[in-house]
Amino acid sequence: MDEQAEAQDDIRAIDGLLTAFGDAVVAGEVSRIRSMLCQDTVSIFTGTTGRVRGAEEIAFVWAEHVAAWSDVSLERSDTLVRIHGDTAWATFTWTGSGRADGEQYVVNGERWSVVLLWEEGEWRFAQTHSSFPFTDWASLKHEGVV
Repeated sequence: MDEQAEAQDDIRAIDGLLTAFGDAVVAGEVSRIRSMLCQDTVSIFTGTTGRVRGAEEIAFVWAEHVAAWSDVSLERSDTLVRIHGDTAWATFTWTGSGRADGEQYVVNGERWSVVLLWEEGEWRFAQTHSSFPFTDWASLKHEGVV
């Protein structure tokens, strides 16, 4: 297989990983999220959680998040993937909605950047960072939606 074909295969594999990650978040499948992480992963979460190190610790934070959410939907857009050897990085945007604490929230344009490593025959997250373009959580509340 030539180098360009290999790169396209890797891009498809990474796109599949990003899709599977979003699907696992929507479904609240923390064990599935955990399986996508390198052991020494670092995640920088939106909000007060900040930086978390280690796959088990990150899975714990995800478990807290998804336990508080229901009726979650996510749509990924504006995905860009770059690869150099066994390291890749990607940026994308998530737009979605869900319920938390009995309230409906809508998030437009949650920005993500990720670093991935080729590990044990598959791409895995080595670092994730997310940020929201908002100043306070209450501003995301979507009034009038039941």
